[in-house]
Amino acid sequence: MPRRSRLLPAAGLLISLAGAPLLQVRAHAQGPYIWTFDHKTGETERFRTYIKITGKTADSSGDIVLSLKSSSKHEYKDVSADGTAVFEQSDESREIVFNGMPIAFKPAETRPVTLTVGKNGIYIKRANPNVDLGTAYREKSLLAITSLPAPETPVRVGESWTTVMPNPMLKNKMITVTSTLASVERVLGVNALKINLKMEFPYTIDPSDNEVVKVDETYYLDATTHQLLQARSTIKNPVMPFPVGKVQADSFVTRVVAGVNEKADPDENKLIEAVPTGK
Repeated sequence: MPRRSRLLPAAGLLISLAGAPLLQVRAHAQGPYIWTFDHKTGETERFRTYIKITGKTADSSGDIVLSLKSSSKHEYKDVSADGTAVFEQSDESREIVFNGMPIAFKPAETRPVTLTVGKNGIYIKRANPNVDLGTAYREKSLLAITSLPAPETPVRVGESWTTVMPNPMLKNKMITVTSTLASVERVLGVNALKINLKMEFPYTIDPSDNEVVKVDETYYLDATTHQLLQARSTIKNPVMPFPVGKVQADSFVTRVVAGVNEKADPDENKLIEAVPTGK
């Protein structure tokens, strides 16, 4: 999401958000709710993703505006007995604009990104053959940022759970993630589970305050089709090649279904701005 430019890992963040797999949700009318990843070897899924990232440089001297529209394919190469899945994410089309400047996409020169994700929604590995070693290090932060930890036991609306997962930036260090099932709402006419997530993690051994990534996110899961529909994130101190104070990332994901929406989505330019309407 490109990947050779100085925009990384902001562009990597766009691509990674576009690559979030579906969550399988077992839902009851009044709850409680429980969900896990559930994929099969050989399975292929396609998505269209719309993302906008806005923010300021750390000294507030410059604007950051990135937008993405992409069509991607996920091919599951291996799913182990414990549900850990390895899949390749390939963009079949991609339109990225940075501060009004389009960024060329050359599919013939872009190789698939290989990702490993646990059944609990935590990303374990990310192998991007399109970046150099320096950028690959910065991309490690995406393993944490794109993880959506599922609860280990059923939760009701209003209940929270904590998840401890590895800090991908620092060896043998951990991150505590707090998630809350906030409500059940409607997103473009679809019943969705609204989940709030918070996490912080440093990326240096002795970090200053601006070397701690802070994520405050709200995301929505389609309670019927089990799809990640929408996410709104505020990320302070994202790991980038230039200092950035804070960015806002908004995204909307559509699963492509044969014979239903293969060509386009209605009102696609409005999907990112869609506002949940409550129960």
